[in-house]
Amino acid sequence: MAGEGVSTQLQKEYFGPPPSGSLANVVTDKGKGVLGAPPRFAPKETVAPQFGNLMKELVNLKQQGTVEHYQDMFVGLLNQLHLPEPYVLSIFLSNLKANIGHYLDLFEPSTLVEAF
Repeated sequence: MAGEGVSTQLQKEYFGPPPSGSLANVVTDKGKGVLGAPPRFAPKETVAPQFGNLMKELVNLKQQGTVEHYQDMFVGLLNQLHLPEPYVLSIFLSNLKANIGHYLDLFEPSTLVEAF
């Protein structure tokens, strides 16, 4: 360390090659994780159908009664999904009854909370 600058020492410490024996750059085969452990994520077959069904229900949910009832049903489905705010807002507004949706569009809500 004598004669080396602080930036040189930091560069070696944080950006140098990994120490031998570490698990950096380990290549695995056949979809198994490090040291043959199973992958951390559930297989696609078990996740996709549930997401697809919930998403289909959310997109097909239309306001038929009161706005409050529609909002409760919408939030119930939404809590099971993780979707970006602009998509959620668009789905919510487009499935309101036409006269209510058009009226709400005049206020140009930018979040779901503003639309509620």
